[in-house]
Parts: sequence; structure tokens; C-alpha cells
Amino acid sequence: MAPPAERTGSPWLVVLTISLALVVLALVAIGLRTAGGGNETPDVVEVPSRRDNVPTTQSPSTSSPSTSPSTTTPAAGGSTTSVPKVDTTTPRVKVNDQDGRFEVTVPRSWLNVPTASGDQNQWSLLAQAPDGTLNQTPFVFAVRWAASEGCTLQQCAAQVVARIDTTFPGVTAATASDSVGGLSAIRIDATAADQRVVAWVVVKGDRYWVVQLRGPVDGFETMLGTVRGVVASMSFG
Repeated sequence: MAPPAERTGSPWLVVLTISLALVVLALVAIGLRTAGGGNETPDVVEVPSRRDNVPTTQSPSTSSPSTSPSTTTPAAGGSTTSVPKVDTTTPRVKVNDQDGRFEVTVPRSWLNVPTASGDQNQWSLLAQAPDGTLNQTPFVFAVRWAASEGCTLQQCAAQVVARIDTTFPGVTAATASDSVGGLSAIRIDATAADQRVVAWVVVKGDRYWVVQLRGPVDGFETMLGTVRGVVASMSFG
């Protein structure tokens, strides 16, 4: 009888071979991880959701209104729904007239309203409804300019008062000294029935500007508070 064939390896040798292979693979994996450490995916940054129902304006901007803490409004069945409150005063965009004679910074949420006149810029102010949407209001902020033709600040202001008297017969406009953009100004305040107008007149060189807010008496003071900050941002060239 022929002797059994001689085995080429013993079990302990096979186990040793497999163990060495596993060690080599582990070392390779560690090396690859170390080499690629700079390309690891960073933690995901979560951005909180928000309502963004802001109409597009004609002024260039890539910003959108930010949101402040939510308000709570009643829902059907007596429950409440949290509505994000839109910040309608920031961010802001700078606007110039065509020849760069003045600059004003207005809230991004204001709706730029085109006019047929090339010597006026105007915006419709927006307000947030209880359901969170932004709606156009009857309040309008406008900047109008014209050649001064040599008139003084008082004379230019008198022209504006005369126009207000024509628009609102029987109304006496109150005037007071003020300043806008570092220049002397005259503030005009007139109220007729349920409408009110507050305007500032500024003269520099061969041009004068009329900056005004007009709208219903109800809610006017609230809107005027925002407009005062806008007027304070103005500069004239």
C-alpha cells in the first residue's frame, strides 16, 4: 500500500497566514483614512425654515428679509399656529437717483413702485398679516426732486405747502426746522380727514428734494417711526 500523500501545510500555518493578511488590510485602511482626512464630510449645517413672501423690488439685492421670533395666531378648533414674524425693516438696500445726487437706504421689503416721472422714486410699505403673509399697505414713501431755480429753503418749502393746500383744501400745514443728511431742512406736517402727509424739504445747489410719507391717519405714527430711520440715512451730493 502506498503511503498517504504528504500535506503541504498544517492548520496553524493556515491560521497564521489569514491573521497576517487581516493585519495588512487593517494597516492599509488606516493609511487611507489618514491620507484622506482633509476630505472628510463636515457636519451638516441646518438652516431654520422661514416664510419669505416678499415681493421683488426694482432695487438690486440678493438679500431676503430675516425672521424674528414667531408670533402665535389662533387656528381652527381653538388651537394655535406659530407664524414666523418677518423683519420688514432689515436688511436694507441703497438707492440713488440717476445722476447720483442723493442716496437713501430703504428696507428690502418695501415694494418699489414705478412712476412715469423720471424725477421721483417711491415705495409702498408692507405689513405682515396674522397668517404670516406680507401685504401692500396704503402708505407710500417718496423722494421727489426738481431744479431749485434759485429759491431758498423757505421759498422751496412754501411751494410744497402751496401744493398740499391745493390737494387738501382748508388744511393748514404745520412747518418746523429740521435736518436731513447733515443739511438744514423744513418738516411739513398736514392732516386732512383720514389722510396725513409728513414731508421734509432739502435744498442744495441747483436742486431741491421733497421726502415724504403719506397715508391714512390710522397707523401713521407706526410707519413714521420706520421712515424716520430711512430719512436719517439720506445723503445729498
